[in-house]
Amino acid sequence: MAGSSHQEIALTLPTPDLNYSNVQPLDCNQNMDLKKAKNRKKSTKFGRRNTDMASRMSQDSTEAKFMKIQERIKSSLGVYDPDGTGLVDNRYFKTLVYALHRVPNKNQMDDMFETIQEDKNAEQFFVDKFEKMMVRVMSTDRYKSSSAKELETAFAVLDVDKKGYFTADEWIALLTSSGEIFTEDEIKETLKMTIDPETETFVPSTYIHNLLVDENTH
Repeated sequence: MAGSSHQEIALTLPTPDLNYSNVQPLDCNQNMDLKKAKNRKKSTKFGRRNTDMASRMSQDSTEAKFMKIQERIKSSLGVYDPDGTGLVDNRYFKTLVYALHRVPNKNQMDDMFETIQEDKNAEQFFVDKFEKMMVRVMSTDRYKSSSAKELETAFAVLDVDKKGYFTADEWIALLTSSGEIFTEDEIKETLKMTIDPETETFVPSTYIHNLLVDENTH
């Protein structure tokens, strides 16, 4: 434009400092420490996950154990309470305890019975009280029967003639001479559970085998 003058303005940009003399070299040890710290963090995280998983598995296993115990008790009770009345005759208390492979001594058996039978004049006990009591007993492995080896040794000592079996009369004599007091009904139930109906004998090896099979399936 006439009468005007054009003035050029020069822009000066700062020159980058390319002096690397003050730059510290990468510390390899520090880098390794950072990696270790990250790995520890990951390890802790996975550790917590594994712990939580193990805890859940343990809880599931415990719940499964309780369910199996309850099923086993209910199955045994069903034999003596087929109509589901919720009551079982007192005469079958010992039989049920033995059927569940628990062998408390006389005092322990009496204590167990007293925990579920408050009325001394009652002729029956409540199924639900028996179940709760036996769940506590069985979940803690109290009064558990002897091992197979111990049973075999005990029966071998009793079998003086080395026949490998006992007649019904011999078996009754052994039961009643052990110091344990059995009623007539309890003896009948024990014989029903242990005597081979074909040979009318008690065979320890068969009894022990059936005992182990029953334990392993429950």
